Amino acid sequence: MKTRLPIDATGSRRASFAAAPRPPAAARLGGAVRLRDLIWLSALAILLASWSDAGNSGAIMLTVVGPTGAAVAGAAVAVASSSLIAPRRATTGAEGHVVVPALPPGSYRVTVKLSGYEEAEREIALVQDRTVDLVIPLEVEAVRETIVVRETSPAVDTRSATVAAHVTVAQVEAIPIGRDYRAYAQLVPGVNVVPNSDGIETRYEPASKSGNFYYDRGAAMGSRDNVYLLDGFNLTDMAGGTGAMALDNDAILEEEVITSGVPAEYPGGSGYLANIVTRLGGPTTSGSLDYFLQTPSMYDRFATGDSRLRGAREDKRDGGFTIGGPLARDRAWYFAAGQERSNSDDVELSASASPAARRETYRFRRTNGLGKVTVRPGDDSLLTAVVFADLRRTDGSRDVNLPPNRYGEGRDDTLTYGLTYRRTLAAGTLVELQLFDSRRDARTVPADPGAGPMNTVLYGPGTTVPAYLRDLGSSGDPSRTVQRKRQGEIALTRFAHALGDHQIKAGVQWQRWEEANSTERIFGSSMTSLAAPLAGLTVGGARDLNLLPASEADVIYRALLAAPASAAFGALDTDHNGVLTPAEFAAAAFGSTAGNTAGVNFLRQQLEYAGVNNVGHTDWAFFLQDDWRLGRWSVAAGTRVEKVRYFASDGSTILAMSPAVYPRLGVAWDVGGDGRQKLSFAYGRYSDPLLSPMVRFAGNLSGSIWADEVFLGGSWFSYRTRGSATLARDAGFAPDLKNQVATEFQLAYGVNLTPRVSFLAQLYHRREDNLIEDYDPAVYFNPAVAGRLALTPEDFGYTASGPGAVNYFLGNLVGGKRRAWGVDLSLERRFAGAWGASLQYSWKRAEGNSTSNGDANLQGDFIDLDPRQPYMYGPLPGTIEHQVKAFGSYRTRWGVEVGALAYWNSGAVFTESDLFRPGSYDIAYNHRLPDGSYVRAGSERQPAYATVDLRLGYALPAGRAGRLKLIVDVMNATNNQGALRIEEAHNSPDFAYRAPRLLLAPRRYQLGVQYTW
Repeated sequence: MKTRLPIDATGSRRASFAAAPRPPAAARLGGAVRLRDLIWLSALAILLASWSDAGNSGAIMLTVVGPTGAAVAGAAVAVASSSLIAPRRATTGAEGHVVVPALPPGSYRVTVKLSGYEEAEREIALVQDRTVDLVIPLEVEAVRETIVVRETSPAVDTRSATVAAHVTVAQVEAIPIGRDYRAYAQLVPGVNVVPNSDGIETRYEPASKSGNFYYDRGAAMGSRDNVYLLDGFNLTDMAGGTGAMALDNDAILEEEVITSGVPAEYPGGSGYLANIVTRLGGPTTSGSLDYFLQTPSMYDRFATGDSRLRGAREDKRDGGFTIGGPLARDRAWYFAAGQERSNSDDVELSASASPAARRETYRFRRTNGLGKVTVRPGDDSLLTAVVFADLRRTDGSRDVNLPPNRYGEGRDDTLTYGLTYRRTLAAGTLVELQLFDSRRDARTVPADPGAGPMNTVLYGPGTTVPAYLRDLGSSGDPSRTVQRKRQGEIALTRFAHALGDHQIKAGVQWQRWEEANSTERIFGSSMTSLAAPLAGLTVGGARDLNLLPASEADVIYRALLAAPASAAFGALDTDHNGVLTPAEFAAAAFGSTAGNTAGVNFLRQQLEYAGVNNVGHTDWAFFLQDDWRLGRWSVAAGTRVEKVRYFASDGSTILAMSPAVYPRLGVAWDVGGDGRQKLSFAYGRYSDPLLSPMVRFAGNLSGSIWADEVFLGGSWFSYRTRGSATLARDAGFAPDLKNQVATEFQLAYGVNLTPRVSFLAQLYHRREDNLIEDYDPAVYFNPAVAGRLALTPEDFGYTASGPGAVNYFLGNLVGGKRRAWGVDLSLERRFAGAWGASLQYSWKRAEGNSTSNGDANLQGDFIDLDPRQPYMYGPLPGTIEHQVKAFGSYRTRWGVEVGALAYWNSGAVFTESDLFRPGSYDIAYNHRLPDGSYVRAGSERQPAYATVDLRLGYALPAGRAGRLKLIVDVMNATNNQGALRIEEAHNSPDFAYRAPRLLLAPRRYQLGVQYTW
């Protein structure tokens, strides 16, 4: 007799790409992954096959007991699932225990058999990074009625301090969110919702916890603090710090989003960590087709009369497919997915971009694919080979305020290979191996090279001038960036029963990231000119108007003093006494238009040498962690040790950091011992390595060389050389530089109110230390300039002689700090049966004196912006104090589905600002008042706003085992076109201070159809 115990668980303007330079062989990062690379990967996997396995999985820890509660040894356990090529089998030991590890996310049926006892069966759902504890009692075999017990496993995991959500396509298919993995994260408590993302791709990177939704360059939106793992591969862009690839969302088996309590096996960071697991295939052939479209006619009218605020009306298509099934019964599966997203958008140019009414077309095409083959060589092993491809083409711009002469064309291709081998050993032991190799090749060229070199014309502050009078020339010289990532991991997991249950895991991870940048000389220069009305402006006047920032003027003055034989020095030394005084320098006037048809000669960047800058870093990490469960208590303790080496373009080491230790600790208490309530605490330290632009900055020994020039005394004077060490090295690393680090403290209370309804409250504090900025040694090592804020070379690990002949050096920002406190509350009804819903509230306060994220901004160049200045500390820009999120879906018996996502926030903090070198650098910094003082950071707030998106679906049977679903999405259903962002800077050439600069897009519709079988 069988006892069944199911559990429902948790077109015209073109410049040829062929013209882009081909880097020398030594700088091409090894080219594409060749056949010999695949042979090497395969050979290494085979060599390690006898003892290796891979992650992104869960485990079942089973205890079998008899009628009296005594352990039952020798029971046969079988675990079957559509996620497994074949059932996994094991036998209970003397204590009745058995562990079945390395199980992909999915639904499982656990069967226990033993002669003399009734067969017992349970059905559970498993998510990655979780171990499910099951106790299955066996009854003495007898003839009696079958007992069916239906239970639901808790939504709140009372055995873990990790705060994570597990999102699947099936759970969110009725929710109107974007069709990519970044959009999924927006459903997680504490993660903000990105506005105006429409239905295809998330426009900006969402932010979470202390991850900031802001950075200084152009006051740009979007977080750069998240980490993304795709089947174990770190796909986070090494340059931008954002998710770098795309894939069809139907290819995702599960996405785990961890916001607190990240285990030691993962790097973690200031934001969230997303673990994306793709599908494997299945025992039967299945697949899907989908197609979504949006046309300009599906937009409501723009309410604003300001053409600068009317976004492009998108004309887009998004089609995708998935297919998977068996290659050999119980031995091999395959899975493939593909997607093409294309835009051909109508861009009605604003009055700023064109003096007459004009329409342009923005074209974008993104094609991505995934292929995976999974083979089961033996009963306890699994070999998986995977390839990801992501190809992008861009022509033009969606920005209605950008003149077409500044358009560019781009192509960006990424190809990634991965190989894993899974094998479980006896005695509850598991060994893991992963290998990946990825190459990305991105190129940009000017769409209108006939427009000539880039020439940005400056007007007086507070003067709003159309962009077509300011942004002259083309988008500049063509450029190429080639990135290569290689990574591997070997880890050992041991399940043990001694003083409770232990899951001990140790491993070694390695990655090598390289980036090669090159520029092709077409124009060889870019200019910043003064408008004709400013002819005759002096250096002092330009400094007073902030057209020439004080820090830049000081650099020019020091360069002139070091070049007394130059023509510029002679022209400015008006009394010809061989001494250039500050007054003489300040009196120098700009008035020449020689060779400049657009304005008055002012500043210029001249390409002196076109080369390839190939830099990167290697990162070794060791981790050890123990997930220990004893009675009502669960403790996850671990540590992670990272060793990073940065290397220059000649392969030499520019900085080998000392090993850094990042401890992790999580403690959870099952309050009643019944799996209903928990109290938990988590502590962790997470590294935040430098992004590649800063490594390029400090490691350029062979790349392009640019001269910064100013027009003085009738000629161009080169006051600074930027680039490789062929002439003068631009920057270096301070010897004692440490990577940025985030420290987290978190308290949580969770309760399963019913089997399907749960409540979770989180209280967290995070701080960020070792902030990194570039320093100008001529400023900070000179007490006459820096005054009381002066520093010494010894403060950064140098000898008294300092960093040598460099313009700048990267060091930890003295006095720099960031702190964040927050509360996240969520009330959720699990998506089961006909409906599901979630209501979330978040409060956050973040303070600090720097928004630098390893950027070369101004706080190491400009004493007035030093983080130790009292006005620099305040609420951090980008912080959203209050936000409310609600979403849910309802499915009727007639196949009609209704879903909604509503979001409100109180507006992001910003600093009343000025822009450094508007139109070129566009770095925002605290506004300077007429009396010479500066406003306090974080003193202003963006407007609050709310949006509601809707989805209506209708599903009906199609064929023998298929389903057809028709979808209508309504974005911004209330047609709220209010401002979500106002101008932060007083000297913006685009908008007046506090004028609206970004609006919520009008109500718009999207149609879709999905077919699954």
